[in-house]
Amino acid sequence: MSVDVLISGLERTTSTQVEIAVRRTFRQARIEGDWNVALLPSDRDGRWDLGVNGPSGWYITWFDAAVDELASRVVEQVRQRIGS
Repeated sequence: MSVDVLISGLERTTSTQVEIAVRRTFRQARIEGDWNVALLPSDRDGRWDLGVNGPSGWYITWFDAAVDELASRVVEQVRQRIGS
């Protein structure tokens, strides 16, 4: 399994926290295949765009979250996508 994580628009500490949480989620789920996860700030303050790409294609969504909630909210969205 390969997971590439692209995060834009966050301070390094928060970005690292999100990346670690995403990678942990994939490891725990024991998902096969190559995956890409992209998190970007949306046009509206407090809104984030998230893309998850895997063997079955892209899943793109957005959600509202404060920066200190991002890791848990991204994990929630990723779990929904990978069925974990």
